[in-house]
Amino acid sequence: MEDGAGGEIIPNQTCGKLETNQETILLYANKVIRGELSARKAAKLCLRPNAQAHHFIEKARKLLAHIDPPKLQSLNERLRANLRLITTEKEKIIIDEYLAGASQGALIRKYHMWWLTIRKILLKHGIPIRQDSEQLILRFHGKVPNVKPGLTREKLYVAFAMLGDNAGRNHAPREHNYKLGIATGGDREFAEVWCDNFEKAYGLRPRINERNLRSLIADIGCKQAWLDLHKYFSFGTYDWNIKPDAMNFLLTEAPVDSLGYALQAFSEAEGHLSFVNYNGWDRRIFIRSVNLKGLQQIAKIFTRVNVYPKLYHGKNTHVLVVSRKRNLQRYLELVGFTSERKRALLERMMSSYKLLDGHTFGQ
Repeated sequence: MEDGAGGEIIPNQTCGKLETNQETILLYANKVIRGELSARKAAKLCLRPNAQAHHFIEKARKLLAHIDPPKLQSLNERLRANLRLITTEKEKIIIDEYLAGASQGALIRKYHMWWLTIRKILLKHGIPIRQDSEQLILRFHGKVPNVKPGLTREKLYVAFAMLGDNAGRNHAPREHNYKLGIATGGDREFAEVWCDNFEKAYGLRPRINERNLRSLIADIGCKQAWLDLHKYFSFGTYDWNIKPDAMNFLLTEAPVDSLGYALQAFSEAEGHLSFVNYNGWDRRIFIRSVNLKGLQQIAKIFTRVNVYPKLYHGKNTHVLVVSRKRNLQRYLELVGFTSERKRALLERMMSSYKLLDGHTFGQ
């Protein structure tokens, strides 16, 4: 039988097999009301062996609402009487375990509760529900990322290093792979500093892949950090860039020391020094990239720290060149390099200049 117009009961039209009819549902609903069966047992006997209590309750309530509203009230009263009361102490235990890292699925299996019940307990006490990606990060790292809005000094270092030596994924939503990282060659110091800044920015520490000591990769999979950084930057080999809002912030509002730190990361990734004597000392810093538009953005940011590089175009690559004493001195003071080897060479380069008073730089 099925519900007809006006609340009447009409016969079922079966197609080769019997369907659960309204009379059967009414029969088991009456048994539940009298307390002879639980809703869970009625669902398995009336519907199918793997049916759950809420499947039977939905059908019974819909039917009784049409043909016998007083009996619907009796059914609801019986179901409320059969509810297992969850004490405040039990709620506190569930909340503590969830905050300690237990997933909702683990709590469901442990306490034999519905997912909706667990969720209601958490929301009742103002506990934010973790996403699947956060739960996965919690499983591997023991904590979830702490994403703060805006471009901090540490975020800028992380991002500008990736603009130069990106080893992450650029199309994560499509590939379901939210990997962030840099390839540092054999420069472990650069990899460690990048990991330190990522940890300060997001509270999670990337790992350094040491399978090949000449090709180190520092990386981490973190959806929240990936989405946060990609609000401001696009990463890649030929098409990396700083997005307009972020570029406007860097050119107008960002602190100069933070800009210098960011440029240090990019220079560490893409820059090298020339300090040789060809009929006179050659003192220059070269920053190379195949991405012309991106390099033009970097050149504009350099002007914020009063360093004015020249941009040269090649067939397959483009080069920013920092030269002349005033530019190099300003570069040393506000930008510098991360690795000790490059810092030492830059200081030697500057010490070869004679200042106006006859003393060498650094004395």
